[in-house]
Amino acid sequence: MSFRKMGLLLACLCVLLMVGICRAQAQAAIYLQNFTTGQLAVWYLNDTTVTSGVYITPVQDPAWTCVGAGFFNGGSQVDLLFQDFSTGQLAVWFMTGATATSGAYVEPGQSSAWRCVGVNSFNGTGKHDILFQNTSSGQLALWYMSGTQANNGVYIDTIPPSGWACVGTGNFDQFTSPDLVFQNTSTGQMAIWFMNGVTRTGTVTLSPGQDPAWRCRAVLAPAGSNQQMLVFQNQQTGAVAYWLLNGSSVVGGGNFPTPPSGWVVVGPR
Repeated sequence: MSFRKMGLLLACLCVLLMVGICRAQAQAAIYLQNFTTGQLAVWYLNDTTVTSGVYITPVQDPAWTCVGAGFFNGGSQVDLLFQDFSTGQLAVWFMTGATATSGAYVEPGQSSAWRCVGVNSFNGTGKHDILFQNTSSGQLALWYMSGTQANNGVYIDTIPPSGWACVGTGNFDQFTSPDLVFQNTSTGQMAIWFMNGVTRTGTVTLSPGQDPAWRCRAVLAPAGSNQQMLVFQNQQTGAVAYWLLNGSSVVGGGNFPTPPSGWVVVGPR
């Protein structure tokens, strides 16, 4: 992985996405990446409204996809996790606001068969761990992290049925263990696994069903809220929308600005 020199800023991502002063990291945010150029951007949220945004510097090599945002450096800044899908290798950008100040590979290397699908603290330390799903078998596995070093790994006790992709993690039952969010890639249906550590304790299917053209791309909690937000992006139009959940019940929803062509929501998850 290499930092590429920052060139001219791209045209404004949208009216609400502009270069500005970095917000406090406690503020809820949605991350986007242009898969052609590698450029990243962040939308800052006030409840369910995009209030502003910034480009993330420097520009990332497009071979590296942003797969999560979390605390890997022991501080209050949200760092960005990347994976090179061709090799499986992971790397972290340590962030100050929207600027990467340094970076490091995650050790050990990961197989390309395993894709990062979530970043959360699964052992209660506050440091974020990495959740993977095997692209062939659907098996889920977890790396317990200390910074960018995996200290231990464990499989999730249940393998999801074929066609169900894990799309993120969140707290849907107000217990400490992160729960897992799934989407059926054929039907669009959403489901939640309630977890106790790496053990599934229950499952719920969300209602209403989701159109399969809309892929869940991010899972987050609006600042100051007990609700969870699922962010969807239409694969044909690029439009971005959200559902608000109180527990496992969908209680609201709406639309975010549509980013220009080529920009994809990549997290947080």
